[in-house]
Amino acid sequence: MRLFLSLILLILSINESAVSRDIENPSTLRFTPFSKATLAFERVDQHSISVTITRPDRTAQIDLAASETVIDKLKGRLLDSLQPNVTMLDLPVDVPRFDVEAAHSLFKILVQPLMQELHGIDRLAISADGTLSTLPFDVLLTALPSLEQAKAEAYQTYPWLRKVFAISRLTKTTRPRLPTHTATRSNGGLLGFGNPVIADDVLQPVAALPDANLELALLRMSLHGRPGTIAVGAHASEARLKKALTTTDPLAVLALATHGTRVSGRKDDAVLMLSEGDGEDGYLTAEEVRTLRFRADLVILSACDSGAETLVNAFIEAGGEQVLALRWPVLSHVARQVSSDVVAMTQNDVALPHDVALWRTLDQMMSGASPQLGHPMFWAPFVLTSATV
Repeated sequence: MRLFLSLILLILSINESAVSRDIENPSTLRFTPFSKATLAFERVDQHSISVTITRPDRTAQIDLAASETVIDKLKGRLLDSLQPNVTMLDLPVDVPRFDVEAAHSLFKILVQPLMQELHGIDRLAISADGTLSTLPFDVLLTALPSLEQAKAEAYQTYPWLRKVFAISRLTKTTRPRLPTHTATRSNGGLLGFGNPVIADDVLQPVAALPDANLELALLRMSLHGRPGTIAVGAHASEARLKKALTTTDPLAVLALATHGTRVSGRKDDAVLMLSEGDGEDGYLTAEEVRTLRFRADLVILSACDSGAETLVNAFIEAGGEQVLALRWPVLSHVARQVSSDVVAMTQNDVALPHDVALWRTLDQMMSGASPQLGHPMFWAPFVLTSATV
């Protein structure tokens, strides 16, 4: 009996140490097809959340003690320390202080109770409603940093949750199944619209986006000779885009490199700005996107506020298999590099999932030659969303 109990304790200690290693030494992520799980967060009442964990081998349900008021306050603090103003986007020597206490507290409430059940998992697709639908889980901290510094290079070493999992979002939005939809990626090319001509009477002043031209050109190069149509300037009009998306063949990439904004008073307040004309005002709303029917393996929305749930869901409803968007503004050269690298990786290896390609791209950026890019305000705005399988 004593030997039996010793064996049980040994097995438990091995399991606990394995979970610990997943957090402390995340460099061994495997990203196998069988290492992906989905997490569905559903609020039960003001004080608790139910999480359904769906793994390849089993399904489990875990109830969390999670006060709605506490979560809202912690999330507010977290986002306040993430979203930059315009001056911060000039890569300062000292980046703004990240709220490590809020990031770790949210991890302890929302993720730590799930870690045992997530042993052996490297990829997470998260579905959540309400306040959790806009929480960037990537920036949660599995532990408080041993040495907190304001210097940019310190953030590269922080124990981010993204070092444990490649994290994407999962929407409950349904998508009409067209004859062109298949289970595999298409052999199509690129349709890219960017750097539109914005009228002078818009609700707020906007600048030209010459870097968008280069971003679209790099995306076309990443497709290794596949056909690509790029429309910029006055040609990047709302009318032309709508026409193209009703007549185009299946696409590998649909990319919109433009301005995004929020217009209060509209049902779907996140809009993309394009050139006006031919009866269109140049504001592409989520409601208008839903009326389109196309197929694209990846939709890239390289625009501020393009990560708004209404807009992302609209592109999925219209025919995007996955949408890569931005939660808040980023440096133009960072957006250009991330989008082109994700496309290049998935074209070089057709079996490589987009969430893994995004994880690798951001990992390279975080540990690269520019230490400032280790701060999450530069890498956390990128969010990949797909429809429920």
